Amino acid sequence: STSNTSTTNAFAGTGLGNCSIAQALTDTVSNNNPKVGDTVTYTLTGAPAFTASTTVTVTDVLGAGLTFVSSNASVGTYDSGTGVWNVGTLNGASLITLTTSATVNAGTEGQTIANLPNINFVQSNCTQSSAVT
Repeated sequence: STSNTSTTNAFAGTGLGNCSIAQALTDTVSNNNPKVGDTVTYTLTGAPAFTASTTVTVTDVLGAGLTFVSSNASVGTYDSGTGVWNVGTLNGASLITLTTSATVNAGTEGQTIANLPNINFVQSNCTQSSAVT
């Protein structure tokens, strides 16, 4: 059968203006070349470092062609319906991890299945949103 291709994404950035944010967050996939019916696991992990208490949410919606199986968040909660991982408030450096497993649907042969998380920070009256690319 024809295989699929899933993307691997990485994010690294710094804050802007009065947003004193420095973080590193990576997104990897367990199988870069899955077949229909295979289960793939995305792992979103990193140790964001903040100089002040910071509320963090990550939106990680599964790509078209995938059916949600399970998830596990090291902190906070993940809503598979909305794709929102509410990490909560972090202060300093904290290792955080979200794993999400999904089955590859029929009809996706030869297609690229994208996984493009987005991370949001709210810190000291400053809000920043950045794509994990």
